[in-house]
Amino acid sequence: MSSELTRKIDMSLKRIETFQRPEGLYLAFSGGKDSVVTKRLLDMAAVQYDAHYRVTSVDPPELVRFIRDQYGDVDREVPRDDMGEPITMWNLIPRKLMPPTRLVRYCCEELKESGGEGRMTVTGVRWAESKNREDNQ
Repeated sequence: MSSELTRKIDMSLKRIETFQRPEGLYLAFSGGKDSVVTKRLLDMAAVQYDAHYRVTSVDPPELVRFIRDQYGDVDREVPRDDMGEPITMWNLIPRKLMPPTRLVRYCCEELKESGGEGRMTVTGVRWAESKNREDNQ
């Protein structure tokens, strides 16, 4: 492993330790490469956390199987509205009167980012990716 990679891992572990909480961290896990690396870093940091995959209703079956087969410790959750009804892409589109677009991305907020309320939430969004998303909003 290169010294630069070791430095970045060490810096990541220190940041994770800085933000740990007595109740543990809430990992928003998507099964993507950034989530997989983030989960591994949380394991390496040996902090208390629990991982949650929020079902979007549009993820490919291969991804759902990958999470189930490789990450059995990740909780699978179906997002629900205030009435307890499941939120899916298929009931969001008529409610929002349009499908999500590159510029209007309500789906992530509704389907993925609403978990972990009241907890310190950890995501696998990289700084570079976050800046790109910010510029595209």
